[in-house]
Amino acid sequence: MNDLALNFQSDFNAILQMIADAPRKAAYQVNATMIDLYWGIGEFVSHKAMQDGWGRSTVKALSEYILTQEVEYALSRNMSPTIESEDRTPLLIEQLLIVWESSVKTTHLFLSEEEIENIKNYVPQALKEIPRLIIIENENQIPVGFMGIVEQHLEMLFIAHEERGKGLGKDLLKYGIEKYSVNDLAVNEQNPLAKGFYEHMGFAVYKRTACDEQGNPYPLLCMRLSR
Repeated sequence: MNDLALNFQSDFNAILQMIADAPRKAAYQVNATMIDLYWGIGEFVSHKAMQDGWGRSTVKALSEYILTQEVEYALSRNMSPTIESEDRTPLLIEQLLIVWESSVKTTHLFLSEEEIENIKNYVPQALKEIPRLIIIENENQIPVGFMGIVEQHLEMLFIAHEERGKGLGKDLLKYGIEKYSVNDLAVNEQNPLAKGFYEHMGFAVYKRTACDEQGNPYPLLCMRLSR
């Protein structure tokens, strides 16, 4: 440390503390804004339920509608650019497994807890073996979504539950289409929100299977990029 730094060490440390505090303060502001948003939406929907008879089917239709719109939240711009991972460390696999479980428990409501736990045992190996693994991180460099590609086939795409609705899935899929010419995928028939999302991104169903790839009675919809 030079003499100038020694003379101003206390002032420099104060600035360092400001830098250290900034992410926490930013996260607080974001959380407060999101709480206000969800509170406002809840009040609006509650009012509509009383005044106009909105019910469960209307709320579901609202959810599907939101997914099909060109809504870009400013929060999504806080995410790091998509990164391709070659070094699949145990820590990274563990982080992605958390994302996978969070996503599946939100979107795959047709699966039981036991089935999810059983599938979870195979996910780490799949993550290690997928030829192309693309990850999107938050501002703290923590993975919040990922995509796996085999040739031109989208094998997997998962977004953490708390990050849904921020355009991250769209960003990942656009990246896959533009860089790797992704043009084919399969989605569970019992996951209509995912089907609606892929249709919005230009995919169309061309085949239906009675079972999934493991032979379980969960039909798959095979989809192709149609534009």
